[in-house]
Amino acid sequence: MLLTVFCVRRDRSEVTFSMEVSPELELRDFIALCELESGIPAAEIQITYAEQPLGDTARALATYGLKDGDVVVLRQADRPPSVQPAFPGLPRIDFSSIAVPGTSTGRRPTPAAMQQQRSPPPPPPP
Repeated sequence: MLLTVFCVRRDRSEVTFSMEVSPELELRDFIALCELESGIPAAEIQITYAEQPLGDTARALATYGLKDGDVVVLRQADRPPSVQPAFPGLPRIDFSSIAVPGTSTGRRPTPAAMQQQRSPPPPPPP
């Protein structure tokens, strides 16, 4: 079935696109396709049909009453849902300010510079 998606982004810009999908396609898979087409992260996508939000992502599109030629509204959520940390008891550490030698400046060291870093300085003359 051909569905038209009217997309409203957070910045109030609008775009419309159409997709040919199976009526048996689950909402979660439809949202993934919409993410690819619109550029909006799936976690921020809210789909509405006939002024009703579609919430059960495991349901097939046809079970919501969608049929060929229908229009759905994709709205980007105002704020993304909170993300649970992967390890809830551990502190969050920001490693972004750590400088890694040889990579932080965006330049690769020359072989001569690398040799200087590895070799100890020569002893002073007697």
